[in-house]
Amino acid sequence: MSSEPKKKPLAESDIDFQGNLLINTRTITSTNDFFGAITGPGRREDRISVTQLAELLVLLETIATAHELVYDATVPEREIARLRAAEDELERNIGNRDLFRGVRPASSDETLSLCKAGIRQSAMLLRERIDVFAAAPGAVRERLPDISPMAIGNPSPRAFADALSAPTPPSHERDEYLADLIERNPFNGAKCVAGILAMDPDDEDGAPDGGDFRGLCRALVTGKSDEELRWIVPMLINGFRSNFLNTLAADHGDAAFFAGPAIEQVMDQQVLLLGSYVAGKLSRRPLERDLLESALAKKFQRRTSSLSSGC
Repeated sequence: MSSEPKKKPLAESDIDFQGNLLINTRTITSTNDFFGAITGPGRREDRISVTQLAELLVLLETIATAHELVYDATVPEREIARLRAAEDELERNIGNRDLFRGVRPASSDETLSLCKAGIRQSAMLLRERIDVFAAAPGAVRERLPDISPMAIGNPSPRAFADALSAPTPPSHERDEYLADLIERNPFNGAKCVAGILAMDPDDEDGAPDGGDFRGLCRALVTGKSDEELRWIVPMLINGFRSNFLNTLAADHGDAAFFAGPAIEQVMDQQVLLLGSYVAGKLSRRPLERDLLESALAKKFQRRTSSLSSGC
């Protein structure tokens, strides 16, 4: 009777993880809140959410597997202070030192370039989310579960709307104006606003289905109450953030972006939308579709032939 080979424990296996991971700042602060909930006063069931528990497990996994953990250091200074306090507390609880490293571009101009790229890559997703809000504002929590409304009294939603609605300088002065906004970073979402305002009405990359994307976003926040903006602003920021962080990780952190549970659904939605968009484009261009199908078929045949010859 043959016996199965004995499996080596994970700690003794030959797995070697080398890459760096960029994690969402919310993962760090949420995990710190979790430790505060289980060590501070009050009943646990009243203070710990499933999301906090998921964020903790994600953080522990990345600490165990990544060569280095980095985070987005372009957030407002008050968020940096909160992150540093959370890092100190996490290091005391977990036992590791120097857990995280902040990364940011060398200048506001470089950050603006990332903002522009992030908005262009997110435009289709943001259009979809804007349509969801317009169709059923009261059902946002159910249809877009990644969104958590900003706290009552938080000045950022109104500041976001005011900055997005304000007149912008002519195109030859706009980049300097937006770079200054990024440098000051006076409210949560300033980078998202800068990316939107950098879009020209006739920019086809920013408006893949036609129309003025910047105007669409401005119309969304115009005349809205503070309560509505508490939902609209995080909806726009979440749609923009994943692409911004993905590019920041690759270009400035020598890392891959590891989405936490809070925005993983956003990235899944974007993948589905991209597939739908590409399928729609191909369906209207039979020649390109046939060429693509032929190229894929040939590549698949070469791949299967090489596998067969190696057996």
